[in-house]
Amino acid sequence: MAAVEVHKFIEGPFELDDGTWYNLCLALLADGDWAEIEMYYTDFDAAYDVSVRLNRSPYPLEVDDGCLISSLN
Repeated sequence: MAAVEVHKFIEGPFELDDGTWYNLCLALLADGDWAEIEMYYTDFDAAYDVSVRLNRSPYPLEVDDGCLISSLN
């Protein structure tokens, strides 16, 4: 799996019907394209902690590309 660099938290956390949570973020994909991605979590605290980290850090968060991606184009 290729690494995706998550650069910005957009909004969230949002709760799904099954009790999981997700954040909407802006990421740089391995092929150089920018996309909005949904990052999924098992609980609110984990989703919130990542949103705070992305808002405060000048460095992107690297994740595997196994998350759901919707292109900006």
